[in-house]
Order: sequence, then C-alpha cells, then structure tokens
Amino acid sequence: MKIRIYMKNGTVLPDFECEEFTVQKNNLTGEITGYSFKGGKVPRPLFLDLSEVLAIWRVNNETS
Repeated sequence: MKIRIYMKNGTVLPDFECEEFTVQKNNLTGEITGYSFKGGKVPRPLFLDLSEVLAIWRVNNETS
C-alpha cells in the first residue's frame, strides 16, 4: 500500500510504500499519538512531529 502524509503547513510528504500501516490515536480527542509500519520502502518518514500532521491518507491508485 502507499501512504501519503499531509502537514498543517501545506506540505505533502512523498508517498511511501509499506506492507502494513497503523495509526494510534487518542479516543477522546482524535489526535494522532503514534504510528507504525511494516516493510517500509524508501522514502519513508524517519521523524514526524505528530502535532503538525493534518491527515494520513492511503493512496489507492495513481490518480489519488
């Protein structure tokens, strides 16, 4: 699967491929508290300021 990460400042990180991607979030506020992935291929995020993430999107095809 391909993952795309949108930041609050308008930056879109390069898509990266992985076998599995999970997001942990606070059930009360909905804020992202963590993420993990398996089988990540380069490029992949090494560090993210989670307070600055606007959205994490799974890209289904090339037109997304």
